[in-house]
Amino acid sequence: MQENDMPETFTGRLHRWSYAPVFNSALKKLPGIAVIHVIPTPLWEGTADMTIILCDNSRRWGPCERRGRATADERAAVGVLLRRMKGVKRIYFANQAHNMWMFKQLDTLLSHVINPAPQAKGDDANPKPSDEYYDSYYVKLDDPMLVPSISDKVDGLPGVFGGVRVSDWYGLVGF
Repeated sequence: MQENDMPETFTGRLHRWSYAPVFNSALKKLPGIAVIHVIPTPLWEGTADMTIILCDNSRRWGPCERRGRATADERAAVGVLLRRMKGVKRIYFANQAHNMWMFKQLDTLLSHVINPAPQAKGDDANPKPSDEYYDSYYVKLDDPMLVPSISDKVDGLPGVFGGVRVSDWYGLVGF
């Protein structure tokens, strides 16, 4: 792979989320723009450095394939391991209901950029079943550079889909 094989990428932050539709629309009109991603700041950014995603009932690939959601014992084992690790400052547990709420917030925010037309009242008529949302841990670290080493320790544990930086999390929403 050569440097010329990769397109240029620019990353920035908007001062206000309300600017996103206008920003997105203006960029689409510029020549040479292939892809635009306007993504809201993750809810947990600044509060946690990483998230550990536990298995749910909808994973069709990877470490959770055909196994179902993480059991109470598996969730507890991850929590015990995190509490014993050096560099872990705070641990937050987010259950299915919290993650379902987060995804609804994200969908609402993104609908104003991706599909700025007003949402119909029936948009929630066929919501994703709550059983398909996962439980997760959000972890604040003494040093965010510890994310890869902690991820290495939790990845592969029973009931764990994987660990990732909170700042990278939105890139994985569709996984």
